[in-house]
Amino acid sequence: MAGTNEGLAAYLTNTIQRRYRTAVLADTPVGYWRMDAPSGTTETDLGSGGHDGAYSGSPTQAQPGALAESDTAIVCASVGKMTVAAAAFSATAFTVEAWVKFTATDLAQMVANEVFIATQQTAGTSGWRLGAHKFAGEADPHLAFWTTQEGGTVKVEAADVPSPGVWYHVAITYDGTTYRLYVNGALAAQGTGTLVADAGSVIFGHISSTESLDGALDECATYSAALSATRIAAHYALSRPADVTTMLTSRLNALTGEGTARVKAVLTAAGVAQ
Repeated sequence: MAGTNEGLAAYLTNTIQRRYRTAVLADTPVGYWRMDAPSGTTETDLGSGGHDGAYSGSPTQAQPGALAESDTAIVCASVGKMTVAAAAFSATAFTVEAWVKFTATDLAQMVANEVFIATQQTAGTSGWRLGAHKFAGEADPHLAFWTTQEGGTVKVEAADVPSPGVWYHVAITYDGTTYRLYVNGALAAQGTGTLVADAGSVIFGHISSTESLDGALDECATYSAALSATRIAAHYALSRPADVTTMLTSRLNALTGEGTARVKAVLTAAGVAQ
């Protein structure tokens, strides 16, 4: 009986681990990097573009990830980054999403300068930044998406003041008119403005000694369309299956010996993709 329960639990775990990846891929990302390469300098792109990421600065790999599953992340440690081709981003309409966990070092950096989650800028006259910053006249740093001062007028800023040691799901979308910033699956801010397209690579993590990410990155993705609020919320919800796991495991314990078909029926009833 115990062995049967263990088998059911393994099936359940494997199924839930696929949920987040399945949800992201269903939205046809141009680029999707799970940040789970155990070593080396290449992160495989699971998106449609085939733009594998190139690690530099020796980020620490195979670190605990953002998802409630056995996935891993990278820790940038203020010097590590992943660079992907410019073609992974479309300025006409887009979504950029990532999971980030800041450190106390990051919070100090936000106050003094900026901390970037992702950016594309080869000069001060074009490009964009997704990260956190204490803007002029403000008391605290905030999660935000903004353009370079000389190359655009966009600043979409959340009310959230980041805390160290906490995973945040951050996404920015643009539908050709409005920029929308989401934090942990909820709309945090929106606005309009001008973004001057940049031809440079997209960088996740470290940019310079005064604009570096010390913390961790996981599950980074880009899309050539603005994902809806419903899809952003779904990504966040599907990434936190701990409560679902507990509930289903409890139900499965009562189904000992009834076989895989019954397990699948329970998963289906709970809305877990198989």
